Amino acid sequence: MKKIIKSEDEFKKFQKIGKYQVFVFYSKMPFPFSFASHVWFVISNAENNFKRIDGGDFGTKDYIHTDILKPWQGMIVSIYSKTKKRRCNVRFWKKLEGNKNSKAYRLYKLLNGDIKDYPYLKKYRLWPGPNSNTFVSWILEKTNIKIKLPWNAFGKKFREDRR
Repeated sequence: MKKIIKSEDEFKKFQKIGKYQVFVFYSKMPFPFSFASHVWFVISNAENNFKRIDGGDFGTKDYIHTDILKPWQGMIVSIYSKTKKRRCNVRFWKKLEGNKNSKAYRLYKLLNGDIKDYPYLKKYRLWPGPNSNTFVSWILEKTNIKIKLPWNAFGKKFREDRR
């Protein structure tokens, strides 16, 4: 089982000053889709400034989101809940870190830059995709970084040209 992150203090234990870091986190999707996972990136520069980058439909017209939730906040527990305060646990999946010659920096630079060439920038579909996991998978492919996403990160293999 992967490490559960429940607070800013727990998240900060992962951070290292002087390194570029890219974290991959995931949480369950809201009920009734809780069999699936939502995956996102958190990037941190050498000064330890971090930001979260998600793909997905968060009720806005844009597809890629920066800091829409805190890095350690999971998805809401249920789409039927009257309160949106209860959240699913966040699980740590992978971390890359390094200096300016590293894979972590290459991924950091792309995520911190302009991602306008993402082919599904204005398109979202829960199943079969494109969705948040399609975005994470596309970023990893674009940077030629091999990270296997959770088995239930549905949409990670979606590509229109592969359908």
